[in-house]
Amino acid sequence: MAAERVAKARPDAAVRLRYEDFTTDPRGSVAGVLKMLDLPAEANPVAEDGSVELGPNHTVTGNPNRFERGRTKLREDLRWHTGLSRGARTATTLLATPQLARYGYARRP
Repeated sequence: MAAERVAKARPDAAVRLRYEDFTTDPRGSVAGVLKMLDLPAEANPVAEDGSVELGPNHTVTGNPNRFERGRTKLREDLRWHTGLSRGARTATTLLATPQLARYGYARRP
């Protein structure tokens, strides 16, 4: 919701990038953002094979991969499809319902 508010307030400075689209083409996705920011293509940290060099990360919460270091292949993580209980999937879907269509997702937990 916070990202939606920022995008609404500054549509000229916001870009919507779905996780699935990013993981399908990480180098191309980052290239698009760099172009939007008028930064050189050489600044793209994603290699041709879709991997990136991960350095130290001090994030307290988020994806467990945040603790990984070194060369890492960017790929979609589908563990949540089977790792969440039906109740958790239903609750998440209900919370996300207002945004599902906007991001191109079907409404099914």
